[in-house]
Amino acid sequence: MLRSVKELKGYTIQAQDGPIGSCQDLLFDERDFQVRYLLVDTGEWLPGRKVLIAPVFCYKPDWSTQTIPVGLTKEQIQDSPELSDHEPISHQYQKQHSLFYARFPVTTPTMSAMAHWPYMMPHVATPPRPKADEEAYEVDGFLRSCREVIDYELHTPDDKVGYLYDWILEDDTWSLPFLVLDTRKWLPGHQALVKTSAANYVSWHDHELRLNMTAEEVEECPSYHPSHPINQQVETRRYDYLGRPCDL
Repeated sequence: MLRSVKELKGYTIQAQDGPIGSCQDLLFDERDFQVRYLLVDTGEWLPGRKVLIAPVFCYKPDWSTQTIPVGLTKEQIQDSPELSDHEPISHQYQKQHSLFYARFPVTTPTMSAMAHWPYMMPHVATPPRPKADEEAYEVDGFLRSCREVIDYELHTPDDKVGYLYDWILEDDTWSLPFLVLDTRKWLPGHQALVKTSAANYVSWHDHELRLNMTAEEVEECPSYHPSHPINQQVETRRYDYLGRPCDL
């Protein structure tokens, strides 16, 4: 099922033996827009601490109760490597995290996420980076925060077309197949669904996301209506890899 990422913020994370906190963010790999971690605020259970949980341990979110069940115990999560609030997530930390959780059996049905678990993921070709982003890349790798990228400017090769309003999550695979573009001054009052396959670069330095489609093609993308089921909006028309309507 397709759902808004903004809607997930604050959902209760339910371990096998009780709640552990709330979902604060999703961290994704910019190479294929696959969610790598849920960022969880442990609240009163472990005050002041945040933990990362890989989607491979998550069941599908229960949208009616605003809960995300995970196939881990509270003790397992509590014993996981400490995550610093003041430092970016390093490759070394991700490796420690993966090795720690590799000791536990995966009981959830989200097995498609296994191939995207850090240090198990196949190589994905990436575009060259501007020099201004090289330092950030050395620190952060390809890991991006959904929440951080909200409101980034969206650029086509020929124009600035708006701002990133939201991400759309496929909760069967924990992937991000669509982004929601708010066109604001360009097309006032319009929000559009754009396939993430049309996004070829996220720049921390410039706070922008670049699309490999023209402004005219963006204008042809389907409208997004938060009050309407996203699955219905997507299924009403078919789209090619750029998000343009096509006949099948």
